[in-house]
Amino acid sequence: MDNSLSVEIVCIGTELLNGFVQDSNSSWLAKEVALLGCDLRRITIVPDDPDAMIATLQGTFQRNTDVVMTSGGLGPTPDDMTVSVVAQMLGVKAVVNMDIVNEVLERRNITDRTNIHPALLAMARVPENAKAYPNPVGIGPCIHIQHGKSTLFLMPGPPAEVQGVFSAHVRPFIRSVSPFEIASRRVVVNMFEAEVGPILYELMKAHPGSYLKGALVEALSRGDTQHLPVDIVCKGKTLEAAAATLSHLLEDFEQHLYQRGKQIVKP
Repeated sequence: MDNSLSVEIVCIGTELLNGFVQDSNSSWLAKEVALLGCDLRRITIVPDDPDAMIATLQGTFQRNTDVVMTSGGLGPTPDDMTVSVVAQMLGVKAVVNMDIVNEVLERRNITDRTNIHPALLAMARVPENAKAYPNPVGIGPCIHIQHGKSTLFLMPGPPAEVQGVFSAHVRPFIRSVSPFEIASRRVVVNMFEAEVGPILYELMKAHPGSYLKGALVEALSRGDTQHLPVDIVCKGKTLEAAAATLSHLLEDFEQHLYQRGKQIVKP
């Protein structure tokens, strides 16, 4: 095992568990984490239940996970309890971050500061001493907490807001602490998944730090499973090293295909 940054994703919301809302955040975040060269250990969905939330988060800390990301539970309604639960878990108060309040008011050109809407105050609450970063597409901030060896990011639930705060705040942080750079490529091969799967497995063993996977769902959506997209991700201490690994891996891949009378049809 290498020393990749370990990551866990915790999606919070009873509506995700009962199927009323589809969880798209975890799949989007997982892909972003992979492209940053991290080791995604697990994805967990928990209900709006304090005991379940605390048990899950404490589990991530006990595993010394480097970065823990949550989505959901930062809204103004009673079931939005992420901030209160995390504050309770850490033994601190939940307080209103007036910098977040003022940023939202300025962005919305609201000059009257004497009658701030209670919903805004509720969504600007953070655990005491936590850092809070503005949400570029919404109200609920991105909350940054250091807890032992783990860095915890609390993010809103709406997908556009998750993507906005991750891009603005979480991705730069991960880049600053990750020991790896990433080079990636998608190619298309004229093979079925069952044919190419063993080759991909052998290539991953021959090139440590690489990940290859056929995009079968995309092929199925086109109705053409014999032309399979294959995603290739390679790690390196530098971008140049990652690119070199990718180049060598592609050469080996092409040789494997040539021996079987196949080829990369779309580099």
